[in-house]
Amino acid sequence: MDQTTARICNEGSGRLGYARVLVEINAEKEFKDRVEICFKNDMQGQYGNKFVNVEYAWKPPRCSHCKVFGHTHDNCSVRPRSEEEMKKAKNVEVKESYNNQQRQKESNGSYRNQHDNMTQKQRGTNFEMEM
Repeated sequence: MDQTTARICNEGSGRLGYARVLVEINAEKEFKDRVEICFKNDMQGQYGNKFVNVEYAWKPPRCSHCKVFGHTHDNCSVRPRSEEEMKKAKNVEVKESYNNQQRQKESNGSYRNQHDNMTQKQRGTNFEMEM
């Protein structure tokens, strides 16, 4: 907690539009949308509590299967896959393989076309020189 926020909490006076707080989060638990703040009201000598909405500037990727930060559930290499996910992955692999084969054919074909065109140009040049 920054000094201003800590002072307001300890003294129970002042008003803030927002507070910046560094929070340590356990990767096994979900991010909180609301937190309870306990405060002291010096004027009335009472203690109170209030729920405050939490906004995160950034959330690290978190895997709900492994319970660690660093990758998401969708990208987890450890979790078991459903049949539908396996079919999707297989279709993607087949499409990628087909696209790679097409690119390879196109690149081979363009090389052959360039080679044939060059040969025809050379023949034409030789032909013109003979005339």
